[in-house]
Amino acid sequence: MHHNTQRLLAALLLIALFTSACGSRIATEEDLHGAFQAALDDVVAKNDNVHNALLLVSAPDIAWKGAAGLADPGVGLAAIADDSFRSASSAKMMLATLTLLLSEEGLVDLDAPIARYLAPEIIEGLHLYEGHDYGKTLTTRHLMHHTSGLADNWFDERDEGRFLRLVLEEETDKLWQPIELVDYVKNGLPPLFAPGEGIHYSDVNFVLVGMVIEAATGQPLHDVYRERLFAPLGMEHTYLEFRETARPSVSGRGPAHVFFGEVDYTSFRSLSADWAGGGLVTTTEDMARFMRAYADNEIFAQPDSRKAMFDWLPWQGEAMDYGLGVTRINGKMFTVWGHLGVGQAFMLYWPDGDVVLCGTLNQDEADPFGGLLGPVLSAIKSYRK
Repeated sequence: MHHNTQRLLAALLLIALFTSACGSRIATEEDLHGAFQAALDDVVAKNDNVHNALLLVSAPDIAWKGAAGLADPGVGLAAIADDSFRSASSAKMMLATLTLLLSEEGLVDLDAPIARYLAPEIIEGLHLYEGHDYGKTLTTRHLMHHTSGLADNWFDERDEGRFLRLVLEEETDKLWQPIELVDYVKNGLPPLFAPGEGIHYSDVNFVLVGMVIEAATGQPLHDVYRERLFAPLGMEHTYLEFRETARPSVSGRGPAHVFFGEVDYTSFRSLSADWAGGGLVTTTEDMARFMRAYADNEIFAQPDSRKAMFDWLPWQGEAMDYGLGVTRINGKMFTVWGHLGVGQAFMLYWPDGDVVLCGTLNQDEADPFGGLLGPVLSAIKSYRK
């Protein structure tokens, strides 16, 4: 899901994320860590609907992780830094990375029609636009760039919230299959433009990429993830929820509770609708393992693979650009890249400071990051003066 990336980010992100200044000089590592914890605590204290927040900050000269609030407000269970959580759409960057790895192996051609991999009944009628069926011209690159023109199952305005009601209210125990997600869009939400003629964020794009991966490898998506990404990077506490056995966090606890407004949807099987569009449960440590390896370009055999993902297209005016499954956020004080997800999950890298930032607020209806990352980055800048 990606609710706030469309509805709030363009208006609030640059203010909330990058204009906060550090109030006082930070001279010691202890001061720096205190500033990180204070920023986390403030998010929970100042946002009534944010029940817990997790943050990890990693750089050659910095290693810190922390938590604030209650992982389970219903029983008063305090959040801890090692709690797991839903990555939501921040996992799109991992899926895109996995796809580029398969491209290096010759298993997925980014510019070949997805009709090469998917059954005719999936392709037929998938992209009917102005009397023409573009389904046979859609490529994996179109999907990962969000230039397919396909509508979004989660938050298309024409849907008037119907899909969201199904997931959060009416069918909370439903286990969604990928083809059902594609059919939901195909049968009810017409495309917005011809492939390559615009950019429109759509979860079903990445559902289709997941289906291409399964068809190209002959394996379930979660097995491909583990074999080519999670195991090599030591991401032992990350798993594709509802599709494989859960892997508890270091503490042995389940995921910290996540909310959409007042709705606690932590236990809803209907979140299986995220699948390849998100779908991973992870920890800040595992996210950071991925982001550090990615930032240092240690994942791909061919350096040009990462370069291909940095093919930026303007997305939210001057505020944000989108590559292949990766977002660049152009702040007034800092520019970062990575990906965001519903619940304010984030997995970001600040290249100018060589800093990885991972975490979540576990609340979709909070302001973006609750002003968390601005103070954190400003504190780092002050510390390094």
